[in-house]
Amino acid sequence: MSFVSANGMEHLRFTALEALEVMALLKGDVNGDSKVDNLDITPFIAALAAGNDEAIFLKDVPAGSFLAADLNMDGAVNNIDITPFISHLGASSAAAAEPATLALLLMAGLLITKRRSGGTGRYARD
Repeated sequence: MSFVSANGMEHLRFTALEALEVMALLKGDVNGDSKVDNLDITPFIAALAAGNDEAIFLKDVPAGSFLAADLNMDGAVNNIDITPFISHLGASSAAAAEPATLALLLMAGLLITKRRSGGTGRYARD
């Protein structure tokens, strides 16, 4: 992938292989095994904890897809992606995630939010 500047405009140019990778993205398949299942929960939590830093995520999940964790496609992996992730888990597998697993996922999201805000339970403001 390369950036090309023309007339002051920034353009993104993909090679054919990179375009195929983008097209093949399966939202929710955070571990990169071409399925959305319970094995994606831990990598999804790692993506949430990475704080939108893909390099940190890839240290924990080298074969993972950080982009697949941004389920609402707003450009950020955050707590807003938890509900769509849970929906993809239920829709993508014959056996839905166990309630205890879903509770653990929600608790992880709350803990990450609390840690980012310095323990106040609210997002810290810049």
